[in-house]
Amino acid sequence: MSVEEYIIIIRGERFVLARDQMLFDSPNYFTSLFDGPFKESSEGKREVVLYRDPFLFRLIESYLSGYQILPLPTTGLPQHMSHEAMVKNLYADAQFYQLDGLIKLLDPHVNTRYKLLKVSTGVHNPTWILDPLLMRGPSGPGNVHQVELRERPNS
Repeated sequence: MSVEEYIIIIRGERFVLARDQMLFDSPNYFTSLFDGPFKESSEGKREVVLYRDPFLFRLIESYLSGYQILPLPTTGLPQHMSHEAMVKNLYADAQFYQLDGLIKLLDPHVNTRYKLLKVSTGVHNPTWILDPLLMRGPSGPGNVHQVELRERPNS
């Protein structure tokens, strides 16, 4: 029995995801790309080139394999990245790849002034926006301290 493999090239570094890994936290960017309405899917392509961080993708690859990735490593980080930056960047990549489970896992570890809101746009993949109706701090709109990550109900 052959395993369906998908090639992810990140800044020249080659990663291979099995179909089970791609489906682990679905729907996500990869299921949309390879199984969804994207041109790559309709052409049967199984390779994508991305310009994200390969160090962070190794953590995502482990997560998609079902491994525990917390606590995040404090050693072996790229020289350009502090631990705090790594956590925030991994959170940003989880949003980019639309990995809702990873976002929820990292959410308590991210110290941000605001968070993005996942909304359904009626297409296969969700959109992330900052909801202006939630931008209310103690002094009213515009004085944001923290916005909750919420899923907007489908219309």
